[in-house]
Amino acid sequence: MNSRQLSMGLWDRIRWYFNTKRMRSLAASENELKSLNSELQVLQLVESYRFVKQAFHAVRIPDPNRNRGSGEIDVLALTERGFVLIECKNYRGKVVCHNGDIIQEKLLKQGKKAHIINKLRMKQRNLKLCAISVLQDDALEVGMLTVFTNPAIELGLEVQNLTS
Repeated sequence: MNSRQLSMGLWDRIRWYFNTKRMRSLAASENELKSLNSELQVLQLVESYRFVKQAFHAVRIPDPNRNRGSGEIDVLALTERGFVLIECKNYRGKVVCHNGDIIQEKLLKQGKKAHIINKLRMKQRNLKLCAISVLQDDALEVGMLTVFTNPAIELGLEVQNLTS
């Protein structure tokens, strides 16, 4: 890495720091608070299971293939057999399958792309890669789960039958 790349990387990080600091100082919206509350409720429920050794909220999973970047897991559960990545969605309305992934029907009609399962799979892969680099063993099992927390949700038949 030359000095120009190093200084650009440094400025990028400084810019990220100040942007993050500014965003964190803003008041959370009602939807953000509802989402956070639903994540905390899922965390409490997960912690109540006997086979769960420990559970964590809002865990960053680094991407080992990038200098910067990571994905957040809403709830990470350590069980007797491995980890479970839990993505909480406070969606309302109908949720459907599209190209093997999950998306709100209203977003699909707006031309948006489904990404929930693909992102979870990427985080699952990244957690396994990090574990391999630390443990030097590929024995870690990582499962994934999407939890819909809003009672005003309608799951399409394909979504109900979807397995990872």
